[in-house]
Amino acid sequence: MIFSFTRKPGNEWKNKSELIGTWVNLERDEKGYLIYDPCDGNNNYITITENNVIYDLGHEGPKNLKINSVKILNTLNEIEFLGIHEFYTIRSIMKIIDFDKKLYLLKWELTPKNNSNDIRMGKMMMTRKEYEKDFRFIDNPCDYGKIPEKKFLPIEYD
Repeated sequence: MIFSFTRKPGNEWKNKSELIGTWVNLERDEKGYLIYDPCDGNNNYITITENNVIYDLGHEGPKNLKINSVKILNTLNEIEFLGIHEFYTIRSIMKIIDFDKKLYLLKWELTPKNNSNDIRMGKMMMTRKEYEKDFRFIDNPCDYGKIPEKKFLPIEYD
């Protein structure tokens, strides 16, 4: 089930600098959103500074991109930032889903510079690193061999 989004009062970006910081991936189960520490220890995150964004989306390790632009969109609950790398660009939108619940939706499009038709897209529910303590934590330790990773529910927002 996908929910349409009705903006609540206060769910607005007031300043571009609000985007600066480390954002961690949230997973969802039947009880709600949570922080998950997988057996392989590969937790997705992004770190945004004034000039750079570091994406660690669990593929080939963190990628440091120069931020080309940042703008608050007309909806006011979305902020767009464009990261540039030697081989590709990543256009990202961070959308405030619920400011009180500390839920933010990151949607991204990766476009290779040598093939603009090969666009890869994804989305992740995120929260600020400093809000991790406000979410349940599930650890999947690898004490005696790899344990199958937990399966989660899809993100219900677009």
